[in-house]
Amino acid sequence: VFVTSFKDAAIKVLSEADKPLRIAEIAKRAIAGGYVKTQAKDPQGVMWNAINNDIKKSAESEFVKTAGSTYKLRSPSSKTVHRDDRSPDPTKPETTERGSSSQNTKKDKMHKQRLGAAGEHRVISELLLNGYDADRRTIDDGVDILAEKDGCQFYIQVKTVTGKGNNYTTTIKKTVVAKRRNLQMYYVFVMRNADNTIEFVTLPSKELSKRVSTKKEHTTSYTVHLSKKGDRVFLGEHDVTEYKNDWEL
Repeated sequence: VFVTSFKDAAIKVLSEADKPLRIAEIAKRAIAGGYVKTQAKDPQGVMWNAINNDIKKSAESEFVKTAGSTYKLRSPSSKTVHRDDRSPDPTKPETTERGSSSQNTKKDKMHKQRLGAAGEHRVISELLLNGYDADRRTIDDGVDILAEKDGCQFYIQVKTVTGKGNNYTTTIKKTVVAKRRNLQMYYVFVMRNADNTIEFVTLPSKELSKRVSTKKEHTTSYTVHLSKKGDRVFLGEHDVTEYKNDWEL
């Protein structure tokens, strides 16, 4: 069955799957199933734009973002039930004077997204000032920024972390580290301090792998602990000061 738009194709795919799917899988199934025809060089990007534009245009969008680049269809019940704003919804947590827990969760999520985007733009700024051509990726598949200099291409994932004292903690998916290990892959940790100053640690993928690969093998993500001691920076017990504010990729 051929449909005319990427949006309709996404609805068809997600309806058949009856579970959340990543953008890449939605685009793959839409094309393989013949639901949409395209000559686009980046069908994943076209699909991403179609779904996210629909979400931005309407609060009643067919799509719901569940995580990262993963989406599902909105359940019919959530679209057809309309409640008086004064009537409590028994399916939702009670609202306190500070607002509902769902509102606080949305605010926290939005804050993290803004911090992440701000960190990526700061990294791009530093790269441009150091002679690289750099831009954000449309689709987040473990690479946030593509950079190029002197004919060499670099893949960069940015992790923006607000410090607690002199400690900074974040996570990185193991599948991302394994997939990009043999490429010119770099992890840039944007360390935000209490006074809003920023420092960067730029670690090659191979260096990161050596320092975290033995930690908690049963988990799906590496926990990365950075700390500052005076002018020095440590990843766990490893001194990584040589990578502090280092833009010689």
